[in-house]
Amino acid sequence: IDILWPASLLLIASSAWVGDRRRAGIETEGKPLLAVPAICAIVSIAILVYDHFTRLSVVAVALAAATLLAVIVRLATTFRENRRLYELTRFEATTDALTGLGNRRKLLTDLERALAASRPEPMLLMIFDLDGFKGYNDTFGHPAGDALLIRLGAKLAAVPGPTGVAYRLGGDEFCLIVPMADGNTELVIDRACEALRERGEGFNVGSSFGAVLLPEEASDAAGALHVADERLYAQKHSRRSSGTIDALLEALSLREPDLLPHLDSVGSLALET
Repeated sequence: IDILWPASLLLIASSAWVGDRRRAGIETEGKPLLAVPAICAIVSIAILVYDHFTRLSVVAVALAAATLLAVIVRLATTFRENRRLYELTRFEATTDALTGLGNRRKLLTDLERALAASRPEPMLLMIFDLDGFKGYNDTFGHPAGDALLIRLGAKLAAVPGPTGVAYRLGGDEFCLIVPMADGNTELVIDRACEALRERGEGFNVGSSFGAVLLPEEASDAAGALHVADERLYAQKHSRRSSGTIDALLEALSLREPDLLPHLDSVGSLALET
């Protein structure tokens, strides 16, 4: 028997070399979660059924009823926790983590729901792409770029008020959906473009946009986004071409001052071609 004392010490020493499997992970699904409530409920039901045939003490019946009540309370608590987790998961799945605006998934859901109505309400869909943001990000750093996106997103969300919804589609792309019952389209476009503009020392950030009237110009979400994207990149391309031509015309005016009266016609012809 005395040999068990050193053997036990050796076992204690060897246990220090064994990994703790309980820290690898906790089982949170399947039967382990239901085992204790299920067993308690079965035992309580068995006691109440047995009491129907053979009279038991009042204490046993009261404890069985209390156990069933505890199981019900536990199930209600679990349901509430699951519902809260579901709401949190749904919020995170449809919200941009940086700006707090809706993301692309929420945009598609809202568009499909709005256009699926029997009589869709007239809406204005606008997609924006920031101009000059890459230079701002490279100059001031990514934290400053993220702060700029947050500020611009907040200003864009304030444009339509409670009637419209603003989204961030990713990167420096934003989107806006505004009901157009009053038909004041140009004012909304001007305010949205102004909201996505910020100037300062060494930077000038603006935006290009593509706008679509729904359901006049598109009857489904995919078609609406396609048309808006085409108009967005057409405007961005025209602005780049115009900027390049202006720079060339300025250089030409410095080199050949005699051609200055004809530069406007040359620029117009270049834009047309």
